Amino acid sequence: VIELGLIAESLQREEGCCLPAFTFPISNDGGKQDITNLLSNPNKAEIAACVTQYGNGSLECGIDRLSKHFHEMCFRGTFGNDDNVFCLILDRVDYGHLPTTEDKCFELLKDLRMEIPRFYLHMSSTFDFRIGRGTVPFDYWQQRLVELSSITVLMNHSSYWHEYKPESDPGAYKLRVLIGFDRFRINNRESGKEGSLYIYSRESGRLIKCMPDGRGYLGLDNTGSMYCQGLTIIIDDIGGHLPLNPTKQAIAFAEQTNGAKHEENLITLVGILVKTYFGHHINKFKKSRTLLTQTIKEFGNDRVQIDNMKDIDSSELTTFEYKTTSRVHSGRKKILIDKKVALKVKAGRDTRFLLIPPRRPIPIPPLQVVDTRRDDQNRSRKRRADEMMITTGRERVAPPNAFIPNNVVVENNSLPAAGMNGYNNTVPQPTAHFEPLARPNMRANNVQRQLVLNQSSTQPTAASTGTSTRGKTLNHLNAMQRNTLQQQQLQQQQVTQQPIIQQPLLNNQLAGQSQQSSNTSDSPSIQDRYTALLILYRGQCQENVARKEELRTMNAEIQELQTENEQLEDVAVAKNEELQAKDAKIQELTTENDQLKDDVTALKQQLIEIVQNRAEVETSEMI
Repeated sequence: VIELGLIAESLQREEGCCLPAFTFPISNDGGKQDITNLLSNPNKAEIAACVTQYGNGSLECGIDRLSKHFHEMCFRGTFGNDDNVFCLILDRVDYGHLPTTEDKCFELLKDLRMEIPRFYLHMSSTFDFRIGRGTVPFDYWQQRLVELSSITVLMNHSSYWHEYKPESDPGAYKLRVLIGFDRFRINNRESGKEGSLYIYSRESGRLIKCMPDGRGYLGLDNTGSMYCQGLTIIIDDIGGHLPLNPTKQAIAFAEQTNGAKHEENLITLVGILVKTYFGHHINKFKKSRTLLTQTIKEFGNDRVQIDNMKDIDSSELTTFEYKTTSRVHSGRKKILIDKKVALKVKAGRDTRFLLIPPRRPIPIPPLQVVDTRRDDQNRSRKRRADEMMITTGRERVAPPNAFIPNNVVVENNSLPAAGMNGYNNTVPQPTAHFEPLARPNMRANNVQRQLVLNQSSTQPTAASTGTSTRGKTLNHLNAMQRNTLQQQQLQQQQVTQQPIIQQPLLNNQLAGQSQQSSNTSDSPSIQDRYTALLILYRGQCQENVARKEELRTMNAEIQELQTENEQLEDVAVAKNEELQAKDAKIQELTTENDQLKDDVTALKQQLIEIVQNRAEVETSEMI
């Protein structure tokens, strides 16, 4: 059965709309004879006038055009195999600002191809819808929304949300909410990035309300860039419970009993859901809206060929499970997320565009080896110098029992006598100053022990300009030994009335005493101990140098790996772009192939008609 319906301005009346429709049986002539019989009735004069206008002033031409369309729907290869076919024919199109009718029709078909999938959310994937010669896929939101998620909310239209428990209230119904970030809108400079709200009704079967910025309606923060980034909220009235106005083009809560409660429940429950969704994803980027925007923009605004694309109703999308609570704020109940119950996110296999935080390589600073031995040695030298010296005013004088290190040069041979604090200030005291020892890179045999006594110094001045170096040992001359030497000198001077013992003899005696004390001591010689410590220090220095070289090598290898990783990422991006270009080319070739097939089919049909016409002509001539 075929049915013909007309929509014409001339048929409308003040009493109401007039949309006449007529049914005919399927015939090989496309219902031409049936249409002719119908329009020959005087009562159908107005309809005949519309068909005459469709035929450019000729009723027969209009009937021929209609019969050809019916024949194409019933017998052509495009729709001939389908049981149910609906065809809309537009005549005398005046659309847009293009000059020619052909261009206007092309622009109209192009806009319809883009807008119809947005208005109809629940089209099945098995539905074959075509505009012109191309198939229209109903995957508008699946192609656009990043992190497309579906959450079912239990809604009540007779009680406030804080007065009932949705899971146990028999008056609650299911309302589906779809949320995502629109990658097309965020990459279009002319489009707004605010959170948009779309409401679809199953009762009317299409989109009934669109708010470019629905943040204020849902009670969200609408200042700055909060809840922006192309955020899209879709309310799907899967049960048909939202009240509509008589034209079914808008929601009318005022025409419903307890409509104010119904609307407040809708705003509150959908608003807290949007807060939960947005907070979950922005936390992935450390609450940085800029980084979230950049990540969404990276998806681009081109269509992607997705295998096994499903419609919204049969798709398994990401969903959230959470629990709400309430508190009184300014005399009103305020809904909150119950933080005692953890948010559960169940990933869906049909959510194709996912937000993954960027894993940027953490820069590894070059390791610096700090040699703390020098600071420790400086503190140790200072401590030993302080123990060795006694501060008297501004001068630091060596005590009688002090350790005289190898780098001390004694310039006075007058040894101190016992007195206050072990000193006799009237007796000339030795003046000592420090000379630096050999550096660690100097040979051990270059270090010389120096001990010089000078009789010419008579003033009790002493100065300390340095501290003992690392690894040195001290030659101990105790007070008893020096007192014994002094007494021997005084006795010899009194007996022989000769001057104080000469410098070489005193040096020999001191050397003998030092040799005797070193022989009686169990410790090794100064030179051996210093050499051992110097060798140990050199080994540690070499080890530190080797460690530094190893760290430099590791840093170089890390930099090479990072460079190689960046190169691989660039190659992967290039390959991905190349594959996308190939997919687009394949899709374009497929479309062209389909068009060529349609053209071939049309040509075949025309050829058959020509052959049939010739046969009819030949038969008539023979008759």
